Amino acid sequence: MGQRVVKELIPGGSEIFVDNQNKKDYVQKFCEMKMTREIESQIQAFLKGLRMVLPKHYYDFFTPAEFELKISGTPEIDIE
Repeated sequence: MGQRVVKELIPGGSEIFVDNQNKKDYVQKFCEMKMTREIESQIQAFLKGLRMVLPKHYYDFFTPAEFELKISGTPEIDIE
């Protein structure tokens, strides 16, 4: 809170200048950090709850789209 924190995406990364040659790798590693490592405890809590409702061996019965629908519901909102 109010402090600057440096997190290296790769060892020695704070010393590497991002340029056109390495920006794709930088963005990939940055997104990976934000979407996995920084929220690892939340992901594990979600999976623990999901496995309480739906055991892991049932996951193969669903396509990714069906699984998303089961987790998130329909994207349409019926105001009636």
